[in-house]
Amino acid sequence: MTRAFPSKGNTRLGLRANIAASSVKQDNCQGAVMLSLANHHASLPMARRLYLPKEWADDEALCRKVGVPDDVDFNTNPEITLEQMRRSSTSTPPS
Repeated sequence: MTRAFPSKGNTRLGLRANIAASSVKQDNCQGAVMLSLANHHASLPMARRLYLPKEWADDEALCRKVGVPDDVDFNTNPEITLEQMRRSSTSTPPS
């Protein structure tokens, strides 16, 4: 699942123009990719990762300014989701 979170300012990590679910207009938003286990009764978050847009990943000065670690690269939402699924399939869910 990908979710956009409205955010103020223009130098927050991964910020870009988007339409958030809680808004009817275009706003600056941060995106996140989340993986959850769910059944008929509940949903349990397993993984989450802030989405770093390509234009941010390509701007080394901006990444340095907001503290993005050097080893963080651009990944598409599907790539992030697959990595989260791989990691969760080899780990034990929280109890």
